[in-house]
Amino acid sequence: YAFCLWPHMVEQLDVVGDGRAPRNAVHRKGLLHRAVLILVFNKKGEVFVQQRARTKDVSPLLYEASLSGHVRAGESVIEAAVRELKEELGIKASAKQLRKLFVAAVHELPEHEDITVYRMVTDRTPRLGKEVRTGAFMPMGVLDALASDKGIFTPVFSSLLPRLRPFLGVRGRPRQGRGTPAAPRRRARASA
Repeated sequence: YAFCLWPHMVEQLDVVGDGRAPRNAVHRKGLLHRAVLILVFNKKGEVFVQQRARTKDVSPLLYEASLSGHVRAGESVIEAAVRELKEELGIKASAKQLRKLFVAAVHELPEHEDITVYRMVTDRTPRLGKEVRTGAFMPMGVLDALASDKGIFTPVFSSLLPRLRPFLGVRGRPRQGRGTPAAPRRRARASA
């Protein structure tokens, strides 16, 4: 297989319309590749927000909702979504549990991606993988207020937020003058 099966192998990505390349080369050259973003909601309608691990090479310690990841070479978009849910949040899901919202082209260096955005609802408590530092479910209004503070969220998530707002239940811009809530408190624990 051309994609990463073992930790010592280089992750390969399909370059849209142009074969395959190692992940680091795709980012260095700004090549268009596929990715997924999944909004995970609980039964109360709160969205899971995670802080990326310090060890991430792109946007370390920044927040995003709820998770994102690359589509590996030879992998379908839905397969990547199911895999990323398991890797990052410890949620075993089937393709039937994911609802496709839209596909968007995002160019926020080093990422140049066609991102397929999904939504799912779960009553499971996430078990954070090694790519996630911390995370919590939060009301959408809090997420929107946090988004008004530049530099908290990943550039990719920030660029998608205007298109995500209808799916988050948030209308318009956050109110000014209310201050920015504190960053999410740690509720979920990283798995060993």
